[in-house]
Amino acid sequence: MRGESTGTDRETSRPAPVDSPPEGSTEPPPAPDAAEPAARLLWLLRRRGETVAAAESLTGGLVAAALTDAPGSSAAFLGSVTAYATDVKERVLGVDGALLAERGAVDPEVARRMATGVRDLMGADWGVATTGVAGPDPQDGHPPGT
Repeated sequence: MRGESTGTDRETSRPAPVDSPPEGSTEPPPAPDAAEPAARLLWLLRRRGETVAAAESLTGGLVAAALTDAPGSSAAFLGSVTAYATDVKERVLGVDGALLAERGAVDPEVARRMATGVRDLMGADWGVATTGVAGPDPQDGHPPGT
């Protein structure tokens, strides 16, 4: 299983710190620039052989832009869906219509289901999602900035 040690050599079975590339690798560590969180995430995913996909509403593609701005992103980032309209969350990402009708699009459970939906749609290991109220008017009883 991933992360388990056989007990024979615990020191060598530990994963390398996220701040440094695996031993013997020619890959540089993530650059400490404005895109550092995305670069670090993608570097870690590449190291683990895992992938990520994004479902965005409020951010309108900014998460995908940050991820694709990081060097080597194509090895771990599969794609994104910008589901700005509520019905797209249901039709494309599979968010339950009853949940959307009951709670609206700005809800933690809706965000979780968006993340699950994009993960499944893209065949990724991980899914991330954003939702919220940009304004200027409230949406579903939530003020701008939620």
